[in-house]
Amino acid sequence: MTHFVCTGTIVAAAAAGGRINAAFPAGKPTMLNGDKLTVALRWGGAPGSAPPSLQISLVFSATAQSAPAQSPSPFLKGGNFTCLVTETVAGTTNGAHVEYTPKQLVYSGGHAGHYKLAIVATEGGGRQWSADPEFDTGN
Repeated sequence: MTHFVCTGTIVAAAAAGGRINAAFPAGKPTMLNGDKLTVALRWGGAPGSAPPSLQISLVFSATAQSAPAQSPSPFLKGGNFTCLVTETVAGTTNGAHVEYTPKQLVYSGGHAGHYKLAIVATEGGGRQWSADPEFDTGN
């Protein structure tokens, strides 16, 4: 089993929100049955300017390279495809940075294809940041 971590830095200087600079460390990975996925976001500004918590939404969808019969998401919960995961995550201070890490997901295999992970972070005042790295799955 491999643990894939998609890391990102929230561009905190953008007053109205904006981009999360996010990527998988080795480019576009291929997840296999039993592999784990974690999204770890870091506040890009001073720790004192970080929101105490963020609502983090993870949206899974097929990419343009996907086959027409590909599943809408590689993840299942209770036998249903999980296309949206939303969690409010408290920031934790790690050295000189504040980090936000939602619960990890486990790929149970069987839905090979090409997927996009849209990450949306929203703070209480309405600012939003987003990124959309891609990954593949095998069986």
